[in-house]
Amino acid sequence: MGNINYSTIRAILVSQMHYIESSIFGRVVKGYRQVSVPDAFYEEVEKFLQKHPELGYTSLAEFVRVAVREKMEEWKKEHVVG
Repeated sequence: MGNINYSTIRAILVSQMHYIESSIFGRVVKGYRQVSVPDAFYEEVEKFLQKHPELGYTSLAEFVRVAVREKMEEWKKEHVVG
């Protein structure tokens, strides 16, 4: 079988595990977490953003990041949040 050592086998297995993980769970990006929302809510927000391109959001993910960041800033102003 040629020169296949432990490191080669491990590299192949790790590569396959990442492929399976991304196939099952969607794209996994280091430094990011996924959040689940009900399908109906997702679709409602997505349709709203599509109807209002003037808002400038390029994706639903971008909208969610901005909305959560703005809400956190609001809470920080209202309450002393560490």
